Amino acid sequence: MKLIGMVNGVDVEMSYDSLRRIAKFDSKPANQYIFPRLEDLYFNPQKHPQWQNMLDYLFIPGTTHGKLLRRNLRIEAKLMLVVCTQNVIPRRVNKVEVRFAEVPVLYMLLHGSPLVPFHFLVLNNIWIGRNSGERKIIPHCRLITALLKLYGAIGSEDKGSYKRFKPFDLMNLGPGWEYKESERYHKLKSDGQRRRALKVDARPL
Repeated sequence: MKLIGMVNGVDVEMSYDSLRRIAKFDSKPANQYIFPRLEDLYFNPQKHPQWQNMLDYLFIPGTTHGKLLRRNLRIEAKLMLVVCTQNVIPRRVNKVEVRFAEVPVLYMLLHGSPLVPFHFLVLNNIWIGRNSGERKIIPHCRLITALLKLYGAIGSEDKGSYKRFKPFDLMNLGPGWEYKESERYHKLKSDGQRRRALKVDARPL
């Protein structure tokens, strides 16, 4: 995978090789992260034998035929998707469905495998940012800045702009979520699913 663009008249290439020149990334294979095309699922499902297993792990039983809807995710996966879309892979449109590219990431985060190489996620996030309206989404800013300096597209005297950072807040997870807390527990509810987690500083019974 390779992304090439022009910045201040200089051609800049973002690829696995160029990223390795500015940061020490892990060398784990990315082939386990590859997600299927819709045509493959219809005509060549044998190419992706783990796909249905991942869907069964993430979604409520009986809801993976047809469109993958966010409301049908198990509540743990749904919460992790909120974290991803707020802090890792921002989304501006179509917040109803789960994208194919998000399925392996959610599975990895909740299941602990496969181990996805960071540089692969970087390139996918940059691609999503590239296609966002008005370029409002720019993930991995420090990494991109280092890459631009490597190619001489910007210098140390060039100053960037600042964006306000919105901290993650259980009280503000978006529509469809209800959060409450008691003396001992955090409590979440979404689309009929409920979970509670013991607080770190909860007093012993």
